[in-house]
Amino acid sequence: MSNTIFESRKTTPNSGFTLIEILIVIAILGILATVIFLIVGNDKIVEARDTKQKGDLGAIVKAVQSYSLQFGQYPDNLVNLESGTEHPIGKPPSSVSDQLGDSYGFKKNGEDIRIWGFLEQGKVYYVWDSICPQFFTTTDDPADDAFDCSAQLAGEEIPEEPPPGTTFKVSGYIDVQGRSNDSGVTLIFRKGSETYSVTTASWGHYEMNIPSGIYTVTADMNLYLSTERVVSVTAETVIPNGLVKGGDANDDGTINTVDTGIIGASYGKRCGDSEFDSRADINKDCKVDILDLVLAGGNFGLTQPTPW
Repeated sequence: MSNTIFESRKTTPNSGFTLIEILIVIAILGILATVIFLIVGNDKIVEARDTKQKGDLGAIVKAVQSYSLQFGQYPDNLVNLESGTEHPIGKPPSSVSDQLGDSYGFKKNGEDIRIWGFLEQGKVYYVWDSICPQFFTTTDDPADDAFDCSAQLAGEEIPEEPPPGTTFKVSGYIDVQGRSNDSGVTLIFRKGSETYSVTTASWGHYEMNIPSGIYTVTADMNLYLSTERVVSVTAETVIPNGLVKGGDANDDGTINTVDTGIIGASYGKRCGDSEFDSRADINKDCKVDILDLVLAGGNFGLTQPTPW
């Protein structure tokens, strides 16, 4: 009798994941995320902070340039960019009064201004000066009254402003994590109220012609977190390679237990199966397997936009 019961249980079809099995999968994903974090190490964290610094500085410069065009002068302080009718079209990300501090700096000299941040990787300042309207790095303190951007850029040609209406080619590559086909990533270039878009080819390449200026560029696709950076276009521009990270099964901009639950509930299913959930197939190989779990587990806890 006991053998009969045993055989009956053994042949009962698997109706899906139990709660305990899903919790075990989530625990494994947490361990994977911790291991990957340790492998990546502090260098990647510092690199991400520096990338954010550059992006925020680019957005602040864009805002003060808009202010200058609107009012004919640069602001006396960056708080003016956020106050009532004085702020121009296009504001810095979040509050500049919160951003400026140990990492950021602002100085007005007569009619000119200087804005900077400090990059941890190279232990250098990342500076934009209206006298020399381009970003450059230096070890000299930009807060010093004797600071001279012309001397910093001695021997380097400062680009002239192109005539109005001039367009330049921008190009680059986006890698879709976990996929051999990198097509379908949409890149949006934003400058004030202007927007331009382009989609990647199967090998990840994109190119388009846009007017000169400072752009916030966002790369995004379904089931992946967007990545973002600031780009200055003054001539033909090749943008450094970008990466969109996968695992956002419900496309809410965060990779968390909801996403791993969606993948876990459809684990082992293939296209055409009644319980197959296309959201769980992150890498779009028509099956939900360990590769999809690794994508979500390795990026667990990340929110968009990720540093580019």
